[in-house]
Amino acid sequence: GNTVLLCSDSAPEDAAPCATGGFGQIGEAALATELASAQFSLTLPEGAQQLIAETDAEGELLATETLSVNVDSIRPEITNFSLANDTIEPFGLLGRPEDEQPLISASLTARFRVEGQGVAVGDRVRLFEGGVALTSGDIVEGGFVELTRNFTEGEHTVTAEVTDSAGNSVAVRPEVTFNV
Repeated sequence: GNTVLLCSDSAPEDAAPCATGGFGQIGEAALATELASAQFSLTLPEGAQQLIAETDAEGELLATETLSVNVDSIRPEITNFSLANDTIEPFGLLGRPEDEQPLISASLTARFRVEGQGVAVGDRVRLFEGGVALTSGDIVEGGFVELTRNFTEGEHTVTAEVTDSAGNSVAVRPEVTFNV
């Protein structure tokens, strides 16, 4: 059968050139003629790149359409996870204030600042207390995330996990402690 070349616009400088201009060879496989397919096993470098497969079928160059890929296996590095406001105000109280019963729980919205290398708008933040996932939200412009959750009265210590758009997750330390 024919040989299929896998070509990349991010191939090393010493890679054999492909027929498609600006692309270098990063892989080679035999074409399975009954299925007109080829399998490649390789490790792509980090970052955005364009891939194309080429073969010479009976003297005629055949090439696939360009495929854009972005390899991202690097977890975000969090340098700051903190409350963005000094107080957390309850917006819904559960209990019976008319009987002056003690507060059972409060639904709170806390605004946190998330900063670090690899942190971007749209990254997901999950909030935990005692290892139990409480709530989650997405980072918005300015590195903030607003998280809403019911908390009982008293002190709470929470941790967080940030997951980027590629699915790379990192646990955030230190913990954040607040009172309801």
